[in-house]
Amino acid sequence: MITILLPFKDTIKALEGNSTTLDKVLQSIDFLIKHVKEMQQEHAFNTDFSASLLTMWFAFDKYYTLTNKTPVYMTALLLNPILQRAYIDNSWKTIDECHLGTIEQAIKAVQKLWQKEYKYKPVNSKASE
Repeated sequence: MITILLPFKDTIKALEGNSTTLDKVLQSIDFLIKHVKEMQQEHAFNTDFSASLLTMWFAFDKYYTLTNKTPVYMTALLLNPILQRAYIDNSWKTIDECHLGTIEQAIKAVQKLWQKEYKYKPVNSKASE
């Protein structure tokens, strides 16, 4: 059973240090959610253990809800040229099925952040030189 926690240890180690970015945080949570779901299927016969995994799932749900309240996480995913909207649509499909509109609400929060904070800011031409 201890091997179930190894991905958590590895993920925490991978997120340590100065090179971690916000998009990596959500990707890591996505990875761990997938791992927990696989463990739920694998250990469905063990009711006590399944209950523990379900508790873990509720914790993930709580933190995903919190990241939706802070649009910078979603912004980081959208601005990552490798990930963008396709990653969100694929990785968050299950969450969006449980909580309809999660993806669209997150996208709208990013748009609102841009409108409020960045749309009318002058472009610093020296920064692009």
